[in-house]
Amino acid sequence: MAEVTCSRCGQTAERLVKPPIRGKIGQEIYQSVCQACWEEWAAGEIMIINEYRLNLADPEHRKALYDHMREFFKLTKS
Repeated sequence: MAEVTCSRCGQTAERLVKPPIRGKIGQEIYQSVCQACWEEWAAGEIMIINEYRLNLADPEHRKALYDHMREFFKLTKS
């Protein structure tokens, strides 16, 4: 089992099996976030998409979701 020190919870815990999404942000999450915190995000992500009425086919909406994701995981803004 590979481990990571999670940027969100600060614990050393199980790493994700693979990057959860494509691109730079997927790699950042893979290298910085534990499985448990990713699962917590995945459960709340739908609420953000619905609350802000995000259409993920729109690059601006996707960027807004990624900004929320970066804040949730305490990652620096790119």
